[in-house]
Amino acid sequence: MKKNKNRLLIFILLLTTILLVYFYFSKKTSDRVAVQLPLLNQGEGSYFYLKADIEGMEIPLLVDTGSNMGISLQTGVLDNIENLKEIGTRQYTDIKGNRYSSPKYLIDYIEIGDLELRDVVAHVKDPYFILHGSRIYDTDQAKKAAQLEITNKVGAIGTKILRAHDYWCLDFANNKMYCLRDFNDSVRELDFDTSEFIEVNFENVNSLISISIETDYGTHAFILDTGSCVSIIQPNLIPDLYRKKAVKSYDFIIGSSNLGPQILKIYDIPPELCCDGVLGVDFLKTRALLINFKDKKIYIGPSKKELKNH
Repeated sequence: MKKNKNRLLIFILLLTTILLVYFYFSKKTSDRVAVQLPLLNQGEGSYFYLKADIEGMEIPLLVDTGSNMGISLQTGVLDNIENLKEIGTRQYTDIKGNRYSSPKYLIDYIEIGDLELRDVVAHVKDPYFILHGSRIYDTDQAKKAAQLEITNKVGAIGTKILRAHDYWCLDFANNKMYCLRDFNDSVRELDFDTSEFIEVNFENVNSLISISIETDYGTHAFILDTGSCVSIIQPNLIPDLYRKKAVKSYDFIIGSSNLGPQILKIYDIPPELCCDGVLGVDFLKTRALLINFKDKKIYIGPSKKELKNH
């Protein structure tokens, strides 16, 4: 009888300890207003990826603010997800004007670090899009990178997921990314000096972030696109275009600040994207960016500024 009581006491103490540890770490996570996400970098700042857990599979997701979709996954990943429900199709257009019709699925649960996503809509990432449609130049290096993307089963996360959480920090300069639960409190927690940031209003264009930028070639609408490694401008905006593949705009005025000079690749952007240019990772990788979807504002940090983070 005494042995049974001792065993019961040990069991109660063990259960109490487990519950205390669980609630401690749950509270610790919930108390944070800035949740840092596991960000990966590839190719000296060319692209940035989040590390997602889907039913035990570790899947890299390209952070792609140039996509208005939720999650895109390769067929090889979707085939291994048990809790999957097909819910229709999705049409989209790539940077080259190619059109796709892709099956859509509902995934019960995806985990990205401490960020939990439930009832996630995902579509199939078309192999042709990876190999040809997602890159403006079909160089040997681009083809090798595309093949590596297929091998590593890389997916993407777009603005549909980002907009479900109002506030974000993309600190690519320091290889960090945060989901912010409260904008002002998060800025204080991260110890950002926002007096050095440029505040800019943005427009929702096809659920993408569009900002006005004054260049040497006039003031134009640029889409913020972390899925593009280069910044782009439409060819019809460039005088004396003959044989030019890129231009340097010494004026690159965002808000009231000139952030030029900026190299802009010349490329014919499809009309479906409703923009004059693309602001890519070549510009963003040296800066921190705060996104406030609720008030439609972005805050652009100074170039190569070592921001103080926890």
